[in-house]
Amino acid sequence: MSAPGRCRRLDGDSVVQALRERHQADRRALYERGIRPRLALVRAGDHPAATAYADAVTRLGKTWPADVVLDVLPPNASAAALRRHIRAWGKEAGVHGVFLAGPLPSELAAADVEAALPLARDVAAVHPIAQARFLEGHAVFEPIPVVALDALLAVAGGERDGRRAVVVARPGAIPLLIATALHRRGSAVELVSPEQAVGEATRRADLLVLLDGEREAVSGNDVMPGAIVLDFGVHVAEDGELVGHADHAAVEQHAAALTPVPGGVGPVMAAALLSNLTKAARGGDPPAGRETLPLFGGLSLIHISEPTRRRDSSRMPSSA
Repeated sequence: MSAPGRCRRLDGDSVVQALRERHQADRRALYERGIRPRLALVRAGDHPAATAYADAVTRLGKTWPADVVLDVLPPNASAAALRRHIRAWGKEAGVHGVFLAGPLPSELAAADVEAALPLARDVAAVHPIAQARFLEGHAVFEPIPVVALDALLAVAGGERDGRRAVVVARPGAIPLLIATALHRRGSAVELVSPEQAVGEATRRADLLVLLDGEREAVSGNDVMPGAIVLDFGVHVAEDGELVGHADHAAVEQHAAALTPVPGGVGPVMAAALLSNLTKAARGGDPPAGRETLPLFGGLSLIHISEPTRRRDSSRMPSSA
C-alpha cells in the first residue's frame, strides 16, 4: 500500500498512451504486412452509453490506428436481427473483431445476442464460453474490463502481491472476472454488494474497485488512507456534470491514486478493446477445445460478502 499523501490522478489518456506503446511492435509488424486492424461495432438504438462508447472507440481508432465500422440497427431491432448482423460480420473477410455495444434496448437480453459472437473474433470476450475459458485460465482474449484493470494498475504502481482488494458490485459476470484476475495477480479479494453498508469492508482495501453503486455514495471515510481507488461509475449530477460512485473531492483526501470521472476508466476501456483487436489482427491461434460451457471451479479463495439484513421491512434498492 502506498503512503497517504497527495492523491495521484489516474488520467485515462496517459493509461491509453501506455497501452499504445505496449503494442507498438505489434502495430509496426502489422503495418509492414499491410494489415490494418478492423473492428465491426454493432449496436441497436441510441442509448447514450452505447453511443458514447462507440464514439470513443471510433476516435481512438484514428490514432491507434484501426478501422472501426459502425453497424447501427434501429431501436426496435429484434434479437434475431442482431444475431444475423453479428454472424455476417464474423464471416466478413478482413474483419478481425466483432463487438456488440451495450446497453441494448430494454426489451432485448444481451445473453440472447452475445452467444452469436464468433469466438475467434469476440475481442471483448463477452461470449459465455470466452468468459468461462478465462475463468479456467486459458482465454484467447482477456475481457476488456480485465485488460483495463491491468493497464490502470500498471500506471498506478505499488506492490501487487499481498494486496487486499475489495470489489463493490452487484452479482454478475464482470465482478467475478475482475475478482478472478485480481486473485491471480496476488491479491486477497472480497466482493461486496453496494446495497450493504460498504464502509467496514472498503476501509480494509489497499485497492478499491467500484463497479456498481449509487451516485457519489463512497465517501472519504470509506477509504483506507493510501488506497488505490478505481471508479467505474458514471452518473449525471443535478447540475448535469458526470460523476462517479465515489465522492471524489472527499476520497482524494485519503486515497493515493484515483481515476477521475469522466476521463478515467472510460478511455481505457476503449483502448482495451483495440488492444485485443490488435492481438486478433496479429493472427494468433484460433480458440481450441470444447464449444460448450465448461464446469469451472477454484473460486473458493474469493470471499463474497452477503448483504446484511435490514432491521426494518423496507425493500433493498433495485439495481440501476
